[in-house]
Amino acid sequence: MCADTQDQAANADDLIRLAEEGDAEAQIYLGLAYRFELLGFARNDAETARWFLRAAEKGDAKAQTYIGIMLKNGTGVAMDTTKAVLWFQRAAEQGYAHAEFHLGEMYHDGEGVPKDETEAVRWFEKSAQQGYDEAQFQLGLSYDVTTYYASNFDEATYWYRRAAEQGHADAQFYLGCLYMKRHLVFFPKKTRTKAMHWFQKAAQQGHAEAQFVLGGLYEGGRGTWRRGKMAEAFVWYGLAVLFGDEDAADERDRVASRLSDETLLAAQEQVQELHAAIERKRIEVAKRKAYACRL
Repeated sequence: MCADTQDQAANADDLIRLAEEGDAEAQIYLGLAYRFELLGFARNDAETARWFLRAAEKGDAKAQTYIGIMLKNGTGVAMDTTKAVLWFQRAAEQGYAHAEFHLGEMYHDGEGVPKDETEAVRWFEKSAQQGYDEAQFQLGLSYDVTTYYASNFDEATYWYRRAAEQGHADAQFYLGCLYMKRHLVFFPKKTRTKAMHWFQKAAQQGHAEAQFVLGGLYEGGRGTWRRGKMAEAFVWYGLAVLFGDEDAADERDRVASRLSDETLLAAQEQVQELHAAIERKRIEVAKRKAYACRL
């Protein structure tokens, strides 16, 4: 694992030595060091790709997936979706969940291979069964909003929840939407509670759409209460604006006109505090992913 390699590579010189000697894990970690500026390395995508490729050629499924991603996106190498598919295929045939997901994406989008939804879902299912949250979310979408499956609330809920419980923000948002969609007219308290729970989870990760929906639920009194809560609505609309939902600005300003000066000031301060806290959390998550050897 990468932790073992880090123990051996106490500094950049040791890491380079191990990589040059042909240690595949060291080659992967050196690629990541160039990618995420670890151990004092400056970011260099070309070097990242070079070291991933060396490890991939040794048969390492993780490295094969990483070089596939770089080829797909044209990062550090010339974009070549056909070659990307070949590397994803090699890793997927070893049962590597991330590669199975990416291979499914290529079939889903028709990149590097003819578009084939049946193959896409087959690989998504393989990956999802291994617990990969991105694949679980994609399967939820397949059961929920695509034409591959007839709409299936129970299956969509199952896969969304599997991903949501791992902290996948989009899955949390879509799961909340699914509960609302099933009860567009009659919105029982138990269902409201479930929807609000998942919208809150997504919103607390900076998901602008979830924040906007929460603003509407607080304003309209469709949460777990009967009357609207204007200050709370302002906070969530305000956060949605900061996280990129420009449409939320009009809603925020309209709600602000209904608040007293004192309440508005307190709500504005809460928006800034929550925004800072969410941003700190997002940075920490990004760092953890980097040190866990994930692109």
